[in-house]
Amino acid sequence: EQFSANKIKDAIIRHANKQTNYIEFLADIAKNGCSHYKVDIIKRTVTYFNKDETQSHKEAVPQWKG
Repeated sequence: EQFSANKIKDAIIRHANKQTNYIEFLADIAKNGCSHYKVDIIKRTVTYFNKDETQSHKEAVPQWKG
């Protein structure tokens, strides 16, 4: 699939707003070219990649206010 950072970002927003469950979120990002993602706990980021990691989209993880 073609990697689309904008559509992946939209999928993240839909999931954050509880419009999709986790499996639906994974299907959304996969159909938009994301094959895997990496979490950096120290930097509080998640980076979404295409298969060969030539394209990516990085998101900052917001502070949890529970």
